[in-house]
Amino acid sequence: MKLSERVAIITEENISRLSRLYGEIDINALSRIVNNHLKVVIDEIEEDRMRKECGSSDIIQMKTDIVLTDKDGKFIKVKTPEPEYMNEIFGTQR
Repeated sequence: MKLSERVAIITEENISRLSRLYGEIDINALSRIVNNHLKVVIDEIEEDRMRKECGSSDIIQMKTDIVLTDKDGKFIKVKTPEPEYMNEIFGTQR
């Protein structure tokens, strides 16, 4: 028997929560819901794996050496935002 032909047991708690979200659901609707959510999870796992294999990190880096001037050629100072979570990631204090 193929894995896709086997039965998965869904807990009462999860059925109850799904019912609150989607209302009365039959087996076809439940299959669609579960498979849609499973597809999203698999996509995210594949993206994480590719990112790890390519050596990319999840931290977005900003180019901070941009020089801006107004119409008269005067320098415009640009503040670089510092995300709130940077302290937690790098263990630094503000």
